[in-house]
Amino acid sequence: MMGLGNGRRSMKSPPLVLAALVACIIVLGFNYWIASSRSVDLQTRILELEGRVRRAAAERGAVELKKNEFQGELEKQREQLDRIQSSHDSQLESVNKIYQDEKVRPALVSPHFCSRCQLRHQHFGLDGRMSDCMRVFVMMCNGPLDHGVAC
Repeated sequence: MMGLGNGRRSMKSPPLVLAALVACIIVLGFNYWIASSRSVDLQTRILELEGRVRRAAAERGAVELKKNEFQGELEKQREQLDRIQSSHDSQLESVNKIYQDEKVRPALVSPHFCSRCQLRHQHFGLDGRMSDCMRVFVMMCNGPLDHGVAC
């Protein structure tokens, strides 16, 4: 019963089908080779970019540390400047108070008293025996802040 088929049952494939299969294998191999080389290129590029990102993150961390260090230094200098300013203000206030006190003191000394002080100073100056109290009075009369008091 060889009625089914041609009676020729050979394992030979037609050469056209075989040529088509070989062509498909060659095209698929070529496509695989291209995709593989692109993949390697992209992986290399990804590694380079990851390295850049790591370096940038490290640099950013270093910059942040320096920034924080400089901000701390700036804050210390501001505090020091505030302390110096407050010290200066208190010294200025003290000097102004002394100035006001000395400004009032010569007004309390009468011109007649100053002339007596001068006469005594001249007398004791020749003698060399001027008392400490007298020296204070003479300084009050002849001090830098006499403000119109004629001594």
